[in-house]
Order: sequence, then structure tokens, then C-alpha cells
Amino acid sequence: MDYTTNYQLPVWAETDRILMDDFNDLTETIDEALTELSAFRVETGTYVGTGGITGGPLTFSKPPIAAMVRPSTGGDMLLLFHGSSGGIYIRAMAPTTSQMGRVNITWSGNTATWYKNYTETNDDSSMNKSGVTYHYLALISAA
Repeated sequence: MDYTTNYQLPVWAETDRILMDDFNDLTETIDEALTELSAFRVETGTYVGTGGITGGPLTFSKPPIAAMVRPSTGGDMLLLFHGSSGGIYIRAMAPTTSQMGRVNITWSGNTATWYKNYTETNDDSSMNKSGVTYHYLALISAA
């Protein structure tokens, strides 16, 4: 019997005898992996910017562990961490260079608002340019 490279799951050849223990071990391994995956879920959505230096409010179904906000065009990205007063703004200026800045975050339950606390003006750290569609992805604890 051979095994997969990543998870060492059995790969039976036509000539192998499939034993109950082998089959049950495989089932248990898959069950444990699915249980780990079900500890988290992903929440996604979009919104359209209204303009201004403050971003949000962005409300999640539960407080996220972390969230990413990104405009539909461009390489800018905002990372939000629940329970933190600070987030990270990343601006991709070229495939090999980027600019980073810190963004202040205010959490009220499941809702985040943010604003930049630095003087760079040529960026989209507010993630709130008028008429621009923004996408967000959040990692939520399933517990």
C-alpha cells in the first residue's frame, strides 16, 4: 500500500487487501481534519465607498479573528484584527515593492471603523473612495 505525500492517507493498489483497521484509520484521519476545518468559517461581502477619511462601518456576523479589505481595482489592502486598535494598510506599488502604514481601528461589538494616522495622502487606506467597490474577507471562529 502507498500513502499520499501530504497527509499520509492510504492509496490502495488493485492487489492490496483493504483491511478494516486501514479503512477505519483513514476515516478517523479525515474526520479529524474536517473537525479542524470546521473551527473557522469565511465571511465575504462588498460595499461601495462614500468618500472621506474614515472607513467603515463594516459589520460582521460575529467578531472576526482577522479581516482583509481590498478595492476591486488596485493592489491596496487593509488588514483588520479584532480586539486591536491598530490595523495594517499595504499599498502594492509594483510587483516587488510596497508601502505600509498603520491604521487606527475602533471596534463596537462586531462592527469596525478605521482611519489612517499618518500623513501620506496618495493612498486608499480609508478604503472609502467615493463610488469604488470594496471586497472584504473575514476569518470567523465557528465556536
